[in-house]
Amino acid sequence: MVNIVKTLTTPYKLTHWFANLITSLPQLLTGLYLILNWVPAKFGLPWSNSSLDLFEISKYTSYQIAEFGGIFQTYSEVFAILFVVLQTIIAVNFILGCCIRLTSFVFLIQLITILVFREYDGSWSYIPYFIFSAISMLGLWFGSSKFGLDYVIAVRLKWCD
Repeated sequence: MVNIVKTLTTPYKLTHWFANLITSLPQLLTGLYLILNWVPAKFGLPWSNSSLDLFEISKYTSYQIAEFGGIFQTYSEVFAILFVVLQTIIAVNFILGCCIRLTSFVFLIQLITILVFREYDGSWSYIPYFIFSAISMLGLWFGSSKFGLDYVIAVRLKWCD
């Protein structure tokens, strides 16, 4: 169990500070974009500009998930809550640099689900999902770099230098 946690939290070793900055900047910017723009449009947060109440899910998000069909249509409200709460947790983890590999994996599975089940509408609305997928793959490979909470934990537990 300790080896699994060690593997998930120890970042890829990059020696130069600039390389660490390059690998952590996309995650930080993605986390900030998700928490300040993407999630508040779907979920009532204190800093939301929308007409949603606190912790209220937008009807459009439930409608989009219901369009996936099957079990998503039956339990669209449950999947909408799960979807938005997970995106909020993912955004906070990306900002803090905490559990980046696990968070990136969960985010990638969520994005792949959207890309597979969402009906193509001929617009450019898929591009953010592909960009987020690329950033998630970057997080899966490199982890949090030296600027994240994972590195602080790994150094404290003497898992890395």
